[in-house]
Amino acid sequence: AFKASLDHLARLPAADQERAQALSVRCADLAGLGERQKASAAADELLNSPDLTEADIVSILPVLAASHQDEIEQHLLEGAVKRRLAGFDLVDALGRAMGLATRTERRLNPTPVLA
Repeated sequence: AFKASLDHLARLPAADQERAQALSVRCADLAGLGERQKASAAADELLNSPDLTEADIVSILPVLAASHQDEIEQHLLEGAVKRRLAGFDLVDALGRAMGLATRTERRLNPTPVLA
């Protein structure tokens, strides 16, 4: 499904491919395919898009989470906050993402127990 979606995006006129909605779908598709570097580049393009809205980011968060693209998810959420696009849904998602990152860090680097 992700590959078919990318193929469909490629058939859009160049100007339409640069719109935030298309960049959002491209980012999600690449993340879904496991193309981390390309998805990250698409996320950067998305954040720099003049027509970016909160919905462009919120709509792809489930794909990023399911694809374990935590860094890209956090990058998009933080970028939206910097651009002052963050409504309740984005702030809530950012809080959950940061909580997950903290829990993951603690699991990977547990504090040694002093005897």
